[in-house]
Amino acid sequence: MSEDTYLEPDLVLFDRTQGLEVLAGESAYLVVEIADSSLGYDLGRKAALYASFGVKELWVIDAVKLVTHVLRMPDVEGYRDIQIVATDAHVTPLIAPKAFALRLADLGVA
Repeated sequence: MSEDTYLEPDLVLFDRTQGLEVLAGESAYLVVEIADSSLGYDLGRKAALYASFGVKELWVIDAVKLVTHVLRMPDVEGYRDIQIVATDAHVTPLIAPKAFALRLADLGVA
């Protein structure tokens, strides 16, 4: 995201034709973090960094409570839209709402 900031998300959806070398916050379609003991950091400082780099959508999956925190609408202070999606509810990314939907319950984790 910058030369002095190192973030390593669990999953990033981006346009492969652009290449990893030019991947930046605003070109990431979706960033996913899977958190257990790091939940506070992932929803706090790390989310604020992603927002400051312009990541449009961040999902933080709470591996303990099995819910997905969906963070959208980044600005300089963080994300303006935060929703918590239950294990048995579908979560869909803004980039492909009709093509991709995920339910944690379908993954056999609930």
